[in-house]
Amino acid sequence: MQQNHKKWEQQILICNLHSNLKQR
Repeated sequence: MQQNHKKWEQQILICNLHSNLKQR
């Protein structure tokens, strides 16, 4: 279950990164 949570965190991080790039 913890591994799944890590995957989620990574996905959120990537989403945040993409959002930041789009905002620029």
